[in-house]
Amino acid sequence: MKAIIYWDRRGHSLAPLTDRLPPCLMPVAGRPLIERTLDLLVDAGVRQVALVSWTDHDCLIDALGTGSRWGLTLDHLSLHQESGAVDDWLDDADEALVLRGDALISPVIGAFLTIAAPVPGSLVHGTLQGRPALALARRRADGQWRFPEEPFGGRGRPTPMGRSVGLEWGAVSLVETLADYHAVNLSVVRGEFPGLVPFGRAIGLNLVAGAGSRVASSVNAAGQAHMGANSMLHRGVTLAGTVSVGERVIIDRDTRVTDSVILPDTYIGPSLSVDNAIIWGQTIIRIDTQAVLRVIDGFILADLGLHA
Repeated sequence: MKAIIYWDRRGHSLAPLTDRLPPCLMPVAGRPLIERTLDLLVDAGVRQVALVSWTDHDCLIDALGTGSRWGLTLDHLSLHQESGAVDDWLDDADEALVLRGDALISPVIGAFLTIAAPVPGSLVHGTLQGRPALALARRRADGQWRFPEEPFGGRGRPTPMGRSVGLEWGAVSLVETLADYHAVNLSVVRGEFPGLVPFGRAIGLNLVAGAGSRVASSVNAAGQAHMGANSMLHRGVTLAGTVSVGERVIIDRDTRVTDSVILPDTYIGPSLSVDNAIIWGQTIIRIDTQAVLRVIDGFILADLGLHA
């Protein structure tokens, strides 16, 4: 079985986050979206994956390489350079999985393949809670393939192409807006996204921390929180509601963070209050108003990755 991931949706609705990364590389509870998808494909026995874009793919090559970390082969295909690249890559295959790079799905690939096997047609969609999540494409009798131009219709709308089968367990989140991205991070941290659990060691009842992270003894995890590897919480920090902290983040003393997503390589200064926001470096985005603020004072917010 081969799999195709369409990954380079421009993601204008996720700006300014996508000024730095494509949607598929945005981290959710410490892992990029596309890495979670690759994990699921490996678990389902898939060993050949094509990452398909309409533009350049250098950023994905840098981030994922050839797939050796997963024990699979990753091929990077550009439709801009060669319109028939996917057909050529499929070679003599008779069927292939089709997925979106900006979607988070539960581990349902094996179940979907079992259910889709007896369903006729050149394109069969698998839906979760009524939303298209993945698809199985089959070579037609004339030797051609049938792929949707916009995989899965976008924004949870079923594409008119092909047939659909419903899966009884699992969830899918299409990360198409800032509110989507904020919500799916907090859902995974709370343990509400079926089949996905944040990795790390438990520190008390409410905090899971990645390798190399340090937490002062006076930190108060009042809600549910996850922090990525090599991050630091100073004394007096409070994490309230649900909080997702990325890798290599420093939150300074006596700062309170509530219902927020803090992205990698961010410094948050002392005695501040962050509520219902996404912060990346010196950019803060309020989820309720969609307001975007650039903070120039490095003692308040700083980007620790600028000179890495």
